[in-house]
Amino acid sequence: MLTKELVKYRLLKGKAKPAFVDTEGKDLQLLADYMIGFYASAVSKNRGEIDTEVDLFTKGTTHPFIARGLNKLLLDTADFESRHSEDHCAWREALLLKSAELLKAGKLDELEELSKTSAAEKQLYGDLPEYDKLLSVKEIFSAELLNKYNVAQVQGILIHARSMTVSIPRKTDAAQLRRLFKYMKFFRLLADIRVEKDSYIIQIDGPLSVLDSAKKYGLQLAIFFPAICHLPEWEIRAACFLKKREIDLVLNQKSSLQSPYKNFQAYVPEEIQLFAQHFKETVDDWELVKDIPFLEGSQANEEIIFPDFTLKNRSGNFVYLELFHRWHKAALQKRIQYCLLNPDFPLIIGIDSRCMDKEIKAALELSNFPEAKYFTFRDYPTVTKVKKCLELKT
Repeated sequence: MLTKELVKYRLLKGKAKPAFVDTEGKDLQLLADYMIGFYASAVSKNRGEIDTEVDLFTKGTTHPFIARGLNKLLLDTADFESRHSEDHCAWREALLLKSAELLKAGKLDELEELSKTSAAEKQLYGDLPEYDKLLSVKEIFSAELLNKYNVAQVQGILIHARSMTVSIPRKTDAAQLRRLFKYMKFFRLLADIRVEKDSYIIQIDGPLSVLDSAKKYGLQLAIFFPAICHLPEWEIRAACFLKKREIDLVLNQKSSLQSPYKNFQAYVPEEIQLFAQHFKETVDDWELVKDIPFLEGSQANEEIIFPDFTLKNRSGNFVYLELFHRWHKAALQKRIQYCLLNPDFPLIIGIDSRCMDKEIKAALELSNFPEAKYFTFRDYPTVTKVKKCLELKT
């Protein structure tokens, strides 16, 4: 993503208008092609050399601001070889101590010889970042890079978002919606999902009660945004606090933004793989089901739930598992109430222990919330606690 000094927008009646570039503009495509080509030819150069050359180029181009942004995005995909090591630090310390001894003894000839041999062996400060060598850069076309720049301009604003509402037509393909919600879960975002007329309304709120997590949550919102761009029709409305003022960001598919995310369906986080494998090995009567459905309430305008896991037993009965992390307190309170009002609803909720403050504990204790309906965890749930809830339910 772009750093704040590389994000550009204008304000119009309290609404932020990102400074998008023309992805089909010949001059900008030439600029992007040049920078892509530069990095392709810069393999084996060190970071300091690259920074110097890029700085000279960006100062001479007709689009220096855009060039700096494209450079940042290319750097994000670059793989550098880090030479930092304790051995290098120890070697440097020994060399400096030896040099000091020779200088103090007035053995200048030996000092000069030591300087030559050590310089031939390795760079004195070669473990600093500026000496890291470029190993590779992810391949990308100019149009892709320019589109990524436009998406990053939006992300640079969304990182300051306090809440975001996404509107999606109900006619949207179910597989596309499922992929969107998988992205949402992957980035540990929770939302109120409701049906209003012909649209799904997805309200993603920031952690108003967890101030130290606000920046991280804003970052998660920003990283999630490109997933929305996969949809054929969409609209977002975000409330942001930027430069000591409240501003709104309103965008839809007419902005022609394209998601840089590819092949997400094939990616399964390691912790989920481990959980699934352990569950398969230790729980005999239940299995994890790959397809996760939308759970719609029977009442009009009732919230739609998209759980994290679907569990199925040998009798064909389903139980759903939904996880609430430390910045999900507001959503957790709503889900506790929902479960109390719908005691037969087959949902187990996992609560991050850092979310278990006095208010949440009181809500569970005073309502006699069933032990079979929830468990606590730290960072990620254990199969043991999930299994216990399933056993209590039966």
